[in-house]
Amino acid sequence: MDFRKCPRCGSFYHSDCEVCQNCKTNENLDVQKLRNYFEENGVGMDTTVQEISVQTGINSRNLNRYLISEEFAGKVNQGMIGTYGDTIGETYGTDIINNGENID
Repeated sequence: MDFRKCPRCGSFYHSDCEVCQNCKTNENLDVQKLRNYFEENGVGMDTTVQEISVQTGINSRNLNRYLISEEFAGKVNQGMIGTYGDTIGETYGTDIINNGENID
């Protein structure tokens, strides 16, 4: 087990989970909302993180974290526009289609 800082609330916790125990329920709900969004809408080249955030109610910080995760890597176009107009790959230095591997 590792000592970690929760990416949702900022508290420190001791676990192998991605978020603290207090945030686990909300994390699971957000991930399910995102799954449902992709099933119902898909993602086009002009879809922005901000648009998905507004439609799902997931804040941009958490949404960006989910989009670079392995679960959603194959569902997101590399050309998807990020919150500030950069593509997700440019913003985060990762290639989403290739499961988050670094592209230098």
